[in-house]
Amino acid sequence: MTEQINSTKMSRPGMVAEILLDFIFPEKLYCISCGNLITKETPFGLCAECSEDISWIRENACFRCGRETGKTNMFCTCCRDRAEHSYIDRGFLCVNYREREKMIVRRLKYSAQPYLAKQIAEIMYAKLSACDVSVDILVAVPMHKKRKSRRGYNQADLISKYLAKLMNMMFVKDAIIRIIDTKPMSDLDASERRINVESAFILNADSRWSEYIKDKSVLLIDDVYTTGNTAEACAKILKGAGAKKVYFCAFASARSDMVTAQVCG
Repeated sequence: MTEQINSTKMSRPGMVAEILLDFIFPEKLYCISCGNLITKETPFGLCAECSEDISWIRENACFRCGRETGKTNMFCTCCRDRAEHSYIDRGFLCVNYREREKMIVRRLKYSAQPYLAKQIAEIMYAKLSACDVSVDILVAVPMHKKRKSRRGYNQADLISKYLAKLMNMMFVKDAIIRIIDTKPMSDLDASERRINVESAFILNADSRWSEYIKDKSVLLIDDVYTTGNTAEACAKILKGAGAKKVYFCAFASARSDMVTAQVCG
């Protein structure tokens, strides 16, 4: 990158563009967890040590939400209690939200490192590929315009954009609008979180969005899954717009210590 910037053949606008691209998509690759240098061939942007330490959610997961349960084909307690009222047909989660995983998400959301969305999308793509999921379109969990303005981007949008390319699917941006700037979920208990998202979302008024969603299998994307109230609220909007199926996928599963395995049905 230094040679390119110093090159007399590069115009000043070209130099500025290279600097910006280097900030957004660094030429030198670093582990998305510890920051050590890695090669382009390193899977998911994780060095061997960090990949070994990541708490991956494998086959023993809740069929409804994707949380780790310790047993296959089980509903976790939360999903068992609301199975008849869920708008989500099936969920997929990649990792448990421990300290190393939190670091990755926090860097994406709060440290102006949007390029991490690409590696997170690759991890989610691997998860979905292993589960043989068939969908028509992708929709991201929306962020309120005030919060998006402060941060500069919606991380779920970025993840969805990269994931859609990997899956060769359409990403329908802004299909759902967050009309209430809800409190951060991390500050609330379970009952407060449910109330927090009630009436917080609407379908985009543009009729094109209904046409994209009607009779389609939709994959709803977010970065972290906690109680599932936000995902359920968005899935309800999608089902109301005529979606045939709504699947959900997030990078991390928070509060997995609250979950116990229960037999399906």
